[in-house]
Amino acid sequence: MQRASLALFALVVLIVPGAQAGDHQGAKRFAINVAIGSFDEQGSDLMRRKDGEPGNPIIGWKGSDQVAAGLAYDLSPGLTIDLSYARLDYDFGTDFVMTEPGGEFVSTQIATGGMDEYRLTVMFDMDLLGDRPTYYVSPQRKSKWRFGVFAAAAFTQARDVEIADQGRELLGIENIDTGDQGSVGFGAQMNYRLGRSPCTIGADVGWMWRVNGDLFTVNTTPESPYSGTTVSHQGLNFLIGFAYHF
Repeated sequence: MQRASLALFALVVLIVPGAQAGDHQGAKRFAINVAIGSFDEQGSDLMRRKDGEPGNPIIGWKGSDQVAAGLAYDLSPGLTIDLSYARLDYDFGTDFVMTEPGGEFVSTQIATGGMDEYRLTVMFDMDLLGDRPTYYVSPQRKSKWRFGVFAAAAFTQARDVEIADQGRELLGIENIDTGDQGSVGFGAQMNYRLGRSPCTIGADVGWMWRVNGDLFTVNTTPESPYSGTTVSHQGLNFLIGFAYHF
């Protein structure tokens, strides 16, 4: 995953010509940013019954909140690369566990904890479609708005797992092993510059999906009616952020 990120960075640097300094006097090409948001997890799996009977619990994420911070750099007018770190707090469980006897449907919490995620994002400003792209924060930029699309790669590490009592009792969970996961994705971003200041606010939404690694491995006891499973971190990412350009 780290090799892929370095290769992507090198490719962008090689294929994009740099702008002449005289064309963009006063441009601010670096930015530090902070953001908060959420992650709508998708791609749930099942904890299948060992005896093959109906009543397989569906693993589902109850919530995943995040805070992020990063450093961005405008490689050229309309093209920005961003390296960031995000701390995600998660809460996942099962939806519609069929209990016996009675066939009732309930929702059970499995575990809570945190994840560390390191992201590489390359954003293409829609201003690139114009005849003369400009740096976002520069005197030449007439519009304070910026709209862009981005490609992203991420490396995620899970930690601090706390297994809920409901998960141990109803599902027979013995332990949960944590691991690393690589992801890729794409999305869109919108930013607005505050007056004549170098400060901007913005929002981005993106879709991320797993390409390798098992972030969580759920193990059950020999007495549990359910088999173990793995849980991935993928889905819809939403962030609202603030940036200072310098």
